[in-house]
Amino acid sequence: MISSVTLGDISLKCDSVRKPRGAKIAKIQIPGRDGEIIQNLGLRSKNVELRGILIGTDKDTDKSTLEGYEGTNQTYTDTDESFTMTVETVDIPTEGGFPNHYNFTIRGVKYDQT
Repeated sequence: MISSVTLGDISLKCDSVRKPRGAKIAKIQIPGRDGEIIQNLGLRSKNVELRGILIGTDKDTDKSTLEGYEGTNQTYTDTDESFTMTVETVDIPTEGGFPNHYNFTIRGVKYDQT
């Protein structure tokens, strides 16, 4: 099912929108030892993963704008909710032989205060 979402100023058609909720964790190396420990950072988070395709002549501009969102806070809006999330990664590879056709995967996280 295709979902319409807005990220920042861009409307996206996504074939996959995942929003699992869980605690944000950090892996910490142990000085002088092999291995690591996992620490819960205490904040519940909502991870957001968007997948879809940008198609059309005006999508070159959308591609460069989305790539500029990486590491910033952007407003996410869909039919059910709206919130500000931190965009962690933006992956939009160019498909060879298909001008103005980009598959995208965008991952972000929204932290809850409770």
